[in-house]
Amino acid sequence: MKIKTVIDTNVFISSFWGGKPKAVVDLWINGKIIICLSDPILVEYFRVMIEKLQLSKEKIDRLIGLFGEMRNIEKVNPKMHFEVILKDPDDNMFIDCAMEAGANFIISGDDHLLELSKFEEIKIVTPAEFLRIYIRSSKA
Repeated sequence: MKIKTVIDTNVFISSFWGGKPKAVVDLWINGKIIICLSDPILVEYFRVMIEKLQLSKEKIDRLIGLFGEMRNIEKVNPKMHFEVILKDPDDNMFIDCAMEAGANFIISGDDHLLELSKFEEIKIVTPAEFLRIYIRSSKA
């Protein structure tokens, strides 16, 4: 069974510059993990890519294609909305999505999420922590 993850916007966007965020996104692209998405998360991904990063049309088209294929993606429409993070309420969309999808991990670089470290059975980890866990579990 593949690990189900929710990838925070900062990790997804950071993947364009390489490093551990890229290694996490590559696990999804290569079919090793499933990413769970909701409409609010997709809107946020594209808003940041267009407004803040000013990515080239080719990169945005490639991503639209990847999301459009729905390969290794579980799309959910969260019915419950949690108010766990009061300092940055927009971050709650990642918890909503993870709970609806039954995700194993939220992968984030956001302090508000990372401070929780866990919500219900969902572990909230940095890309580096996730990669360590993933490598350890694939050797088992």
